Amino acid sequence: MTLGEHQEHFSRDVVKLMTKALELGYEIRMGECQRSEEQQRLYIKQGKSTTMNSMHIKKCAIGLHFTKNGELMYPSELGDYWESLDPINKWGGHWKSFVDKPHFQRTV
Repeated sequence: MTLGEHQEHFSRDVVKLMTKALELGYEIRMGECQRSEEQQRLYIKQGKSTTMNSMHIKKCAIGLHFTKNGELMYPSELGDYWESLDPINKWGGHWKSFVDKPHFQRTV
Protein backbone atom coordinates (compact mmCIF):
# COMPACT_ATOMS: atom_id res chain seq x y z
CA MET A 1 0.00 0.00 0.00
CA THR A 2 1.34 3.44 -0.89
CA LEU A 3 1.63 6.25 1.64
CA GLY A 4 -1.17 8.05 -0.19
CA GLU A 5 -3.45 5.03 0.18
CA HIS A 6 -2.62 4.84 3.90
CA GLN A 7 -3.52 8.54 4.20
CA GLU A 8 -6.86 7.86 2.51
CA HIS A 9 -7.65 4.92 4.83
CA PHE A 10 -6.61 7.04 7.82
CA SER A 11 -8.95 9.86 6.72
CA ARG A 12 -11.88 7.46 6.34
CA ASP A 13 -11.25 6.03 9.80
CA VAL A 14 -11.06 9.53 11.31
CA VAL A 15 -14.51 10.25 9.84
CA LYS A 16 -15.82 7.02 11.42
CA LEU A 17 -14.27 7.94 14.79
CA MET A 18 -15.73 11.43 14.74
CA THR A 19 -19.15 10.09 13.74
CA LYS A 20 -19.02 7.58 16.62
CA ALA A 21 -18.02 10.34 19.07
CA LEU A 22 -20.94 12.51 17.99
CA GLU A 23 -23.34 9.54 18.28
CA LEU A 24 -22.12 9.05 21.88
CA GLY A 25 -22.84 12.70 22.68
CA TYR A 26 -19.30 14.12 22.52
CA GLU A 27 -18.32 17.36 20.83
CA ILE A 28 -14.96 17.42 19.05
CA ARG A 29 -12.12 19.92 19.02
CA MET A 30 -9.57 19.14 16.34
CA GLY A 31 -5.85 19.44 16.90
CA GLU A 32 -2.81 18.97 14.73
CA CYS A 33 -2.75 16.54 11.82
CA GLN A 34 0.08 17.45 9.43
CA ARG A 35 3.44 18.35 10.98
CA SER A 36 6.78 19.38 9.50
CA GLU A 37 10.04 17.70 10.49
CA GLU A 38 11.18 21.04 11.92
CA GLN A 39 8.13 21.20 14.20
CA GLN A 40 8.70 17.59 15.25
CA ARG A 41 12.29 18.38 16.26
CA LEU A 42 10.99 21.27 18.36
CA TYR A 43 8.44 19.00 20.08
CA ILE A 44 11.20 16.50 20.91
CA LYS A 45 13.34 19.30 22.38
CA GLN A 46 10.34 20.47 24.46
CA GLY A 47 9.59 16.93 25.67
CA LYS A 48 6.24 16.81 23.85
CA SER A 49 7.38 13.89 21.69
CA THR A 50 10.06 11.24 21.75
CA THR A 51 10.53 10.28 18.08
CA MET A 52 11.24 11.63 14.63
CA ASN A 53 9.10 8.78 13.27
CA SER A 54 5.89 10.72 13.94
CA MET A 55 2.87 9.69 11.93
CA HIS A 56 1.93 13.40 11.87
CA ILE A 57 4.84 13.93 9.43
CA LYS A 58 3.26 11.26 7.21
CA LYS A 59 -0.25 12.80 7.60
CA CYS A 60 -1.44 9.64 9.36
CA ALA A 61 -2.07 11.05 12.85
CA ILE A 62 -4.37 13.61 14.43
CA GLY A 63 -5.00 15.11 17.81
CA LEU A 64 -8.66 15.08 18.86
CA HIS A 65 -10.10 16.58 22.03
CA PHE A 66 -13.56 15.53 23.17
CA THR A 67 -15.98 17.43 25.38
CA LYS A 68 -19.27 16.61 26.99
CA ASN A 69 -21.23 19.35 28.76
CA GLY A 70 -18.19 21.58 28.33
CA GLU A 71 -15.86 19.16 30.16
CA LEU A 72 -12.71 18.03 28.36
CA MET A 73 -12.27 14.25 28.36
CA TYR A 74 -10.46 11.46 26.55
CA PRO A 75 -12.74 8.41 26.73
CA SER A 76 -11.09 5.03 26.35
CA GLU A 77 -14.21 3.78 24.55
CA LEU A 78 -13.21 5.99 21.61
CA GLY A 79 -9.59 4.81 21.76
CA ASP A 80 -10.80 1.21 21.75
CA TYR A 81 -13.17 1.95 18.88
CA TRP A 82 -10.34 3.57 16.89
CA GLU A 83 -8.13 0.52 17.30
CA SER A 84 -11.01 -1.80 16.33
CA LEU A 85 -11.29 -0.13 12.91
CA ASP A 86 -7.91 -1.44 11.70
CA PRO A 87 -5.09 -3.42 13.34
CA ILE A 88 -2.57 -0.70 12.47
CA ASN A 89 -4.62 2.08 14.12
CA LYS A 90 -3.14 3.05 17.48
CA TRP A 91 -4.44 5.33 20.24
CA GLY A 92 -1.91 7.24 22.35
CA GLY A 93 -3.98 6.59 25.47
CA HIS A 94 -2.85 2.96 25.38
CA TRP A 95 0.86 3.76 25.17
CA LYS A 96 2.88 2.85 28.26
CA SER A 97 6.03 4.99 28.03
CA PHE A 98 4.50 8.20 26.62
CA VAL A 99 0.74 8.49 27.12
CA ASP A 100 -0.85 10.89 24.61
CA LYS A 101 -4.63 10.58 24.94
CA PRO A 102 -5.58 13.07 22.19
CA HIS A 103 -3.43 11.13 19.67
CA PHE A 104 -4.94 8.81 17.05
CA GLN A 105 -2.68 7.35 14.36
CA ARG A 106 -2.35 4.82 11.58
CA THR A 107 1.10 3.26 11.95
CA VAL A 108 2.76 3.06 8.52
